[in-house]
Amino acid sequence: MCLFITADLQLDVATTNAIAQAISTQCELDVFAGEGRFATVLHFSEEHSCACSLLDDSAHWKHECWLLHSEGCALLREALTWLMEHHAGAWTFEMLWNGARSTGELLISAPELLELVRHNQVRNTMTYHVVPSAPPLEH
Repeated sequence: MCLFITADLQLDVATTNAIAQAISTQCELDVFAGEGRFATVLHFSEEHSCACSLLDDSAHWKHECWLLHSEGCALLREALTWLMEHHAGAWTFEMLWNGARSTGELLISAPELLELVRHNQVRNTMTYHVVPSAPPLEH
């Protein structure tokens, strides 16, 4: 089985491909659009494949949270930060085994998702509905 880290921006195929290419150019992580019905979904990996190489050696598919190795966490945070800075809309984020289905949903802000990634607390089989942070009010 393979781990897939995905973000569905709910945009058209051309825009999704452009965003994937821009993130890959700016970050060390390989970000690409899926194929077929997943053509509008961003995939995050090191090798234009699954994301298993980002997992720590002690990670286990039955754990509540995914355990990425420290460099993997940093690479994913960098890519997600770029995405958050350049895509103002809402989107969904998942880390699932190939073929697995989400068993829960959580509404979360973009900075909160970054904190979960930073602390290796992204939950297995959870769909995160990411909402942009509101800009600070000007006085």
